[in-house]
Amino acid sequence: RSYSAIIDRTMGERLQSCDLGQVPWMELGDGQSGHQSDWRGAANLTGQLAFCWANPMSAYHQDARLLAHVKARLQAFAAEQVDGDIVWQGDHDPGNHGPMREDLNLRTAWAIEPLALAANWVRDELADDERATVDRMIRRSADLLMALPCNERNNRAAVRCAVLCLLGHYLGDRTLIDAGVRDFREAPMGIFNADGQINEGPGPDANYSGTSFVYCYTYRIFSGDITVDDGVKNGARWATWVSDSFGAPAYFGAATRTAGIGPDKIAD
Repeated sequence: RSYSAIIDRTMGERLQSCDLGQVPWMELGDGQSGHQSDWRGAANLTGQLAFCWANPMSAYHQDARLLAHVKARLQAFAAEQVDGDIVWQGDHDPGNHGPMREDLNLRTAWAIEPLALAANWVRDELADDERATVDRMIRRSADLLMALPCNERNNRAAVRCAVLCLLGHYLGDRTLIDAGVRDFREAPMGIFNADGQINEGPGPDANYSGTSFVYCYTYRIFSGDITVDDGVKNGARWATWVSDSFGAPAYFGAATRTAGIGPDKIAD
């Protein structure tokens, strides 16, 4: 209930700044760009709307206004998709979104994850043609992720493997789950340190180790891979030691991501 209350509070804040009569609602922004071509904010908002609508503990449970927007947004994303890449309001740039772009796997995974979850939560409310359109969108993104391997020891690899397994469940395609498991057992398995620390590249990071751990846990849920159980348990213990009661880092340690970091972190 506490978790639902937090989601409801942020949902309420967003609803105050929008016109629910405009379908789909175009107020986006995830705290990063805040402009209308923010594909990540738009995808996350779609998932949040669907979660609040489907969650029995939410004040917005079964709110018809939210359902209308979720359905419209899913169709809008499907209409703009380009070769598996998730696009919102024309933010596609062929020069920067080709198959060799190294972060396209992460972009695709982070965009399709909330859309697949949203589609699952409202699936029974979609007409047959709407459901088929959304399923095609998810299949294209799944195929793109399969074609973009990421054999790295970092959050990008964990996200890709976790989302592949999620999409495998959504599409009923065991091939996607098997691929996620196979790929995770390569370099991404090194995310788990023997002492419980979560590595981001060569070692733990005060920011992205948290992202990696969340997606390692998500990977475990959707993959059923019991070989990561000890790593997840030890990682949860370590995360508890280094986080406050709200889950935020209680200290600022080494940043293994880059030498140029913010003033509140210490570079290796």
